Amino acid sequence: MKFLSIIFRVTAIICAISTVILYFVIGDTKKQLEIEKNNAVAAEIEADRESEQANRKVTSLDKLVESLRSDILSEKGKSAKYYQQIKQFRTELSELNKSLSDSNKDIDLKIEEINNLKKELISVKTAPQLDNNSSKIADCELQIEELKAEIESLREENESYIAGLSSKTNRNQSDEFNSNRNNHDTSLNIGKVIKGKVLEVDDKYKIVAISLGASQDAIVDMELLVKKDNVKLAKLVITNVKNDFSVAQLVFDFGQPFKLKNGDDVTFIIQ
Repeated sequence: MKFLSIIFRVTAIICAISTVILYFVIGDTKKQLEIEKNNAVAAEIEADRESEQANRKVTSLDKLVESLRSDILSEKGKSAKYYQQIKQFRTELSELNKSLSDSNKDIDLKIEEINNLKKELISVKTAPQLDNNSSKIADCELQIEELKAEIESLREENESYIAGLSSKTNRNQSDEFNSNRNNHDTSLNIGKVIKGKVLEVDDKYKIVAISLGASQDAIVDMELLVKKDNVKLAKLVITNVKNDFSVAQLVFDFGQPFKLKNGDDVTFIIQ
């Protein structure tokens, strides 16, 4: 009996020790679980915050893209209008040139008639005197004067044709399509190098959207040389400026394989 009592006591002590150990182990586990739970909550909050920031950036980029597309469509419309104006100008110019050419031909024909009449007049004057010679002479002289008057009228018409050609040529040279310079002074920035990106290229209308905007001193009619890895790609003239980007007209393309592409990281050099 005494032996059994000892065994019971030892067993009780072992149970007590196990209970104490289990208590501390469970306590540590609970603390660890609490820490992990708090970390998980903090991570979730941080993830939500980052997700919200990402959504704001996406919204901002969507607005930028929409604005960019709107400006590009506007530039396409302008380009189509300018091409139509040039087509009309060329038609008018061709018609004026034809009128001028026809008028010159009429002048040449009338000069030839005058020369023939002068020959006839000389022939009549040197012929034996006849009763109708004087009337023939008067008739030839009258025709010569009429032809001279017609030639003078044709030459006045020519001057009006030439004035029209000059006016249309000057108007075309000063047209907005030819990127006439405005009052901005870009001389202080000539040679300035700016890192940027090609946002979008429209090959049909030769329009390029770039990441260079008013915040980087971009202005309308600014000329740019575009390079990538120190290789020349193109020359541009800015036609529309926003704060963070611009729309430009492609005035010279160095061609394949050095061609502007969407998303290209490039260097802009102000010309």
